[in-house]
Amino acid sequence: MNSSPLRVLKLGLPALVAAALALVLWEAAGRTLGIKDYLLPVPTKVLEAASAHSVGLLRDSLFTFGESAAALLLATLLAFSTAVLFQLNNVLRQALLPLVIASKSVPIVVFAPLFALWFGYGPSGKVALATLVAFLPIAVNATFGMDAIAAEQLDLFRLHRASKWKVLWKLRLPNAVPFIMPALRLSATLAVLGVVIAEMTGAKAGLGATILITSSTLDTPLLFGAALCALLVCGALLVAISLIENIALRRFRYDLKAESTKL
Repeated sequence: MNSSPLRVLKLGLPALVAAALALVLWEAAGRTLGIKDYLLPVPTKVLEAASAHSVGLLRDSLFTFGESAAALLLATLLAFSTAVLFQLNNVLRQALLPLVIASKSVPIVVFAPLFALWFGYGPSGKVALATLVAFLPIAVNATFGMDAIAAEQLDLFRLHRASKWKVLWKLRLPNAVPFIMPALRLSATLAVLGVVIAEMTGAKAGLGATILITSSTLDTPLLFGAALCALLVCGALLVAISLIENIALRRFRYDLKAESTKL
């Protein structure tokens, strides 16, 4: 897999150009139409506000990043364990998998006040809510990834009388890795979203708290600056996941011929 910086830049260049063009048009439209800053500040005003409050935004960004990363890690462990449990016990799978999928239909804003009540206004409540939000995509993709086994692969393991645990460890888990990585990207964005929403229900630090305060005081440039920091936090998590993906896909790439010599 070619993951050189040049290739990454080539793939991301169209998005960067589009973003730059959008910012230029936004700046030009805001100044030409005379839109008030409290309604829609131009990008230069947002950067000025972010620069003036850089220390506070950096502190809040690190706080939100830590909570989001912890939630994503916890969601991954729980989702992976759940997928393994579903493989080992079909009765639990039939009983719980529909409920797990159906839980996504409940809006996150419904849970936010409850989690603040249950866990308090500290980091634990934010991490718990974000874990719940990020759990579903990983659990579903891991489950279906472990199911997506070719018939000849299962036949090979059955031919060598491999145990259920060996099939799970040697075949199903490696096969699920390419399914899990896209889910991790989605869950990373959901984890940040969950943390920010939880912080908006009550927190002493974090980007969500800053967004709540600036929206009530109509400090819209700083509000946009906090939103930009939340986007950067999400981007940092996605970069970390991309690095993990490169390692995981090389480590767990399944080779049927090579595996047949080990059974």
